[in-house]
Amino acid sequence: METLTSEEYKNRFIEYLEKTDKEVFKCNGFDKSIKYKDRFSTCLVCYVELRPGLWLIIYDEYFEHDLSNWIHHPGQPFPLISHFHLSGNLRTITPGIQEISEDYVQYIGKNYLFYLPNIDEIEQRFAGEYCLDIIINIYPDWLKSFSKNFEFLPTSLQSFLKDECPSRFHHTVG
Repeated sequence: METLTSEEYKNRFIEYLEKTDKEVFKCNGFDKSIKYKDRFSTCLVCYVELRPGLWLIIYDEYFEHDLSNWIHHPGQPFPLISHFHLSGNLRTITPGIQEISEDYVQYIGKNYLFYLPNIDEIEQRFAGEYCLDIIINIYPDWLKSFSKNFEFLPTSLQSFLKDECPSRFHHTVG
C-alpha cells in the first residue's frame, strides 16, 4: 500500500488537471463539483454550502489501487463533523491521540460524529472498493446561533459549544 501525504494527495489532482482537457470543475453559486481519475481512483466530490458555517460534502469514489493517505487536521476553527458511510469501509490510524482509538474502522451503514482538531491521521482505502460518503461540517458559530441553552446535548457537544478549547471526541452514532 502506498502512503501519500495531504500535499501529495492534492498534487495528484493537480497532475490530472495538467494532463487532461476534460471539464472537472462545475460551479453553480455555492455548489462545486470536482471529477477526476488518477492511478488510485475515479472520484466525484461535491461541495454544497448550505449556509455560512454549514457544509455538505459527498464523496463518490472507486479505488483501483490501495491508498493510504496521511492527513493533518488543522487547529481552530475546526468543524464538528458528521460522517456517513453508505458504501465502503475506511480504516483510520491515529497514533498517539489519547481521546480516540489508535486504529479503527468506520463501517458501511454507520455514521460518526467527531471533533478532532490538531491531529495527524492515516486513512486507508482498498483496491476494488466503491466508497460513498456523506459528510456534514458544522462550525461552532453556526450551531451556537440556535440557542444559548445546551444542557439537553451530550457532554462532548456541550464542551464543543461552550469551551474555548473543547476536548476531542469521536463517537459512533448509529
